[in-house]
Amino acid sequence: MKLRRPLAERFWSKVKVGGLDECWPFMGARGPRGVGRIGEGGGHGQTLVAARVAFVLTRGPIPNGLFVCHHCDNPSCCNPVCLFAGTPLDNMRDMVAKGRQPPVESTVHLGEENGRARLSAEQVREIRSVIRSETWDDLRSVARRFKVTPQNIRRIVRGETWRHL
Repeated sequence: MKLRRPLAERFWSKVKVGGLDECWPFMGARGPRGVGRIGEGGGHGQTLVAARVAFVLTRGPIPNGLFVCHHCDNPSCCNPVCLFAGTPLDNMRDMVAKGRQPPVESTVHLGEENGRARLSAEQVREIRSVIRSETWDDLRSVARRFKVTPQNIRRIVRGETWRHL
């Protein structure tokens, strides 16, 4: 049985290390978006994202809930200087700041402008009016009447959706 080399050794052998101000591309397997991939080892068949491996090997564990993001925007880069841990919101703000993503405000469509909306503004106002009155039985009956889920009605009533009305 052939012994597998440690992950760190296998990983760094697949990285084209350059200067601190350069990207260090992962030269091994890549996913469809250019993200480097490397097998975890141990015969489990799991693959790891190369940038995450680089981060862990050079900086330690990635805090729970955080992404490993790139200052350089090169998905195959493994230069620790290019990598930072951030929340999904940090990642989105970074993409907007670099012009790779339009600002969230410009992509949000409220109410009927949202292509996934199943209700009109008039129906939402009617739902809120019905819920405020004493004539409704329960959320399920209101949901059936408007052909949406009870959760949808609950979100409307709580102001989690259709806030602009």
